[in-house]
Amino acid sequence: MSDPYNVVDSLIKDYLHFRGFTASLKTFETDSNTAKDKKYKVDAVVEDIVSCIEKYDIVSLRGIWEYLNIRIFTSLSSEQVTIARQLENDIYRLYLVNTIQNRKQSKAVEFFEKNMDFLRNNSQWNEWFSLPYIGNPTESETFKKFFTKQWHEILLVSLHNFLSISFSKIKAPALLECVNEMIKNDSPDDYLPSSGDRIEFPRSRVPSFHSFDELMDDFAIIAQASNVDRNKPNKGVLISMLKNIAGIITIKQTFF
Repeated sequence: MSDPYNVVDSLIKDYLHFRGFTASLKTFETDSNTAKDKKYKVDAVVEDIVSCIEKYDIVSLRGIWEYLNIRIFTSLSSEQVTIARQLENDIYRLYLVNTIQNRKQSKAVEFFEKNMDFLRNNSQWNEWFSLPYIGNPTESETFKKFFTKQWHEILLVSLHNFLSISFSKIKAPALLECVNEMIKNDSPDDYLPSSGDRIEFPRSRVPSFHSFDELMDDFAIIAQASNVDRNKPNKGVLISMLKNIAGIITIKQTFF
């Protein structure tokens, strides 16, 4: 069966080419090639988050979470939004713990400098400002649990499960729903690209729109979740941990 994502991508490229939007077409093709396998796949997003932590890339990590807050978590219940906020706090804690464990004090200080807007007036972080200056935080009653392997593993599994639930609640864009309906009603071969990478639809199935612009107004291009280079595999501790637990993750509605 034809992949509806590929059909929609081809429609968009065909439209941009038709309108002469060459710059937009080039950007769309680049983004599509970079994120072609993600499509809201939980594993890919979790790997990106862990990779940002391993690479001390707080800017990209904040970008990923801001995207999740804006595009994914807005469809959740108030109780689920509270869980999302707690996970965000814990992911940033994991980032900070990783800097301390690897003796990257400058990265720990940078974390606070670049996240003051998030940390200010956040009572959960009152004691954490002292972490970069504590000699042995693993012996501190406040911080020692955050340095354990068990806490790291539980956090990553919880994040995976919560994202699975969150992604399942996403409403597909109108254009994607339209293509899905067409594919269900017609032979999949009707939607395979023809010469020139253009899409041909049976005339009897083309929906009635006042203008093609109306249809295009209803669809939103999913933003690229992060700029993490996925062509260079990270061999850090957290990446290894993620690979070890990936095989045993059972997606359950842990929080509900």
